[in-house]
Amino acid sequence: MAAAFLNKFMTATEMMEKLNEYLTNSTPEQLRAELLKGNRPYYQTVMTFQEKIQKFAETITTQQLARHATDGLTYPGHETAAQASIKPGKKYTKVDVGTSGKYMVDNATEEIFGIKAYGVIHRGHQYGNLDSIDDWNWGGYYTTRKVK
Repeated sequence: MAAAFLNKFMTATEMMEKLNEYLTNSTPEQLRAELLKGNRPYYQTVMTFQEKIQKFAETITTQQLARHATDGLTYPGHETAAQASIKPGKKYTKVDVGTSGKYMVDNATEEIFGIKAYGVIHRGHQYGNLDSIDDWNWGGYYTTRKVK
C-alpha cells in the first residue's frame, strides 16, 4: 500500500521522496492492484500545507464549539468567539481564535506554537505539528495532549 510506509512525523519533502521512490520501484500492475484493493492512490494520501492548516482551523473551531456547549455558553453570537481564522505570513501562519491570536505555525517545519504576543511565537509552548493535530485537545483555554 502506498501510504503504509508514510510516517506522520515526516516532513513534506521526506514524504515526497518516499512516494517518488515507491512509484519508481513499483510496476503499473502493482499500482493497479493496490487501486483495485481499494487503497487510495498516492496523490490522495499527501495533504498540502493549505489543506493541513485548514483542517487545523476546522478542528479548533469544532472543539471550541463543543466546549462552549458543555459549559452552557449558548448566548447569541457565541460562535464568533470560537471561530478559528487563518492569517498567512512569510515565515509563520497565524491561527486566531475569535478575535485573539492563539497559535502560530512554522511554514517550513509545520510545527505548532502558542504565542507570547501577537506575531511572537512561544517556543516553550510547542504543540506537535500539523500531522499530529488529532493528538491534542484544542477546545479548552489551554491546549492539552489527549490521553491515549
